Amino acid sequence: MEPLEIDTQNWLEETLALCTEFGWESRERLWIRERFEAVAQSQNLSGRGMLDRLIFERLYGRPPEKSTEQLTIRYWRTGQHKPQSREQCLALGQALGLDTADTDVLLRGYYDSADRVFTAGDEEDPVYHWRRRYLEQLETQYLAIIHPLTLERRKIPWEKSGEYLRHCYVQEARQYVDTKNKLDETSHLNSANYVNEFQRLRFLRGEIPRKTMLRHLFLLSVPFVSRSVLDQGLETLGYLPLDAQHESRFGERTDLLVLRLLERYQQECAGRAPDCCHTWLRQTCRTLDAFLLRCGHPELRFLHFKTLDGEKKKARQETR
Repeated sequence: MEPLEIDTQNWLEETLALCTEFGWESRERLWIRERFEAVAQSQNLSGRGMLDRLIFERLYGRPPEKSTEQLTIRYWRTGQHKPQSREQCLALGQALGLDTADTDVLLRGYYDSADRVFTAGDEEDPVYHWRRRYLEQLETQYLAIIHPLTLERRKIPWEKSGEYLRHCYVQEARQYVDTKNKLDETSHLNSANYVNEFQRLRFLRGEIPRKTMLRHLFLLSVPFVSRSVLDQGLETLGYLPLDAQHESRFGERTDLLVLRLLERYQQECAGRAPDCCHTWLRQTCRTLDAFLLRCGHPELRFLHFKTLDGEKKKARQETR
């Protein structure tokens, strides 16, 4: 890796220090603790063990057989861990006696997800239709700015570029991270898992973590990405907007990292041509990604997903 400019190195180190600040507590940790405390006060419970036991009984309809059974409740109360599924999260909300407004905070803030989950049977749902239409518009914009020479290099007919959205998306995403393997631009990924994941993202099927959708919106929006653009996308799709005091589902401060990146992007690229901005953003994101990996913080690599590291099997040429 080439030596970094002092200004860039300082920015990277400061960003990482802020995102891993010892003792910092997110808005969500403070909020969930308050919800537990409200139950303790309403039931005149003086000990945290008694509170955890009560919530356990409400969740499972029986007392814990041994004290270790209620450790999960303690971890949820202190923010060390979060429920493993949406159903478990909603069950916790019921056990805490949350009203509709607080349940929304529980799902979108604490659990870091969308307000709704859609299935194939929701095609006619007006909310689903509006959100899917919004993503379609982003996809159209994304394809429109791909240079014809780039399509030619990837052997994609320009009039059929929409049929190769996934291929274009993956090839572009590779340029933002420090990948293990680099396929040539004409190779198409033969990964059933990623095909399914990409389809779920496009058509909003099932539980999609906010961090995953944030990455998706970011990649679809460059080089015109900004806080307002990402906030609009997140809120349109039922997620919370960016917030420096928010933590992702597993505790990482992804929002703060992205906000720091966008702030620097604005400072460096305001008034410059889109192509120059695009190039700067690719290089900076790749530098940031490599830095996070080298420093042992892969959880903050918000633009990375496993498919970008390539496959051991030979890539299939005809797969779109």
